Amino acid sequence: MITPALARAYQGTLAAYNAGLWTACAASCRRTMEGLVKTLLGEEHSKDPLFEQLESLPEKVDLTQPLILLAANLRKGGNIASHFDLEREPDQPVAEAMVDLLDYFLEYVYVLKEKALELGKRLDSLGKKKE
Repeated sequence: MITPALARAYQGTLAAYNAGLWTACAASCRRTMEGLVKTLLGEEHSKDPLFEQLESLPEKVDLTQPLILLAANLRKGGNIASHFDLEREPDQPVAEAMVDLLDYFLEYVYVLKEKALELGKRLDSLGKKKE
């Protein structure tokens, strides 16, 4: 569950982006990530640097659980849709939610790593002269 403080941090990130304040936006992204990780880890790691918190995160939080739940519910929705049952038919909100989740899963499997690598390259090249 997103805490009110975490929601405010995220809203601040979006406000900085929408205002064209790129440095503030980047700092706010980091601040929001820190809040998210602290929320997930709890008090035990709250004083650790973010780098250490990120290393501890997979030990304390099952990061695969949301993906497994997503895939399981896509399967379940597909099963309901595949079998004739007049009392259990997907409607438009169910189909929309399934498409959204399928998009998230595809993005996670195929896009997320490449985007993260691309951002890493851009961060590494900041301040370097173009040849």
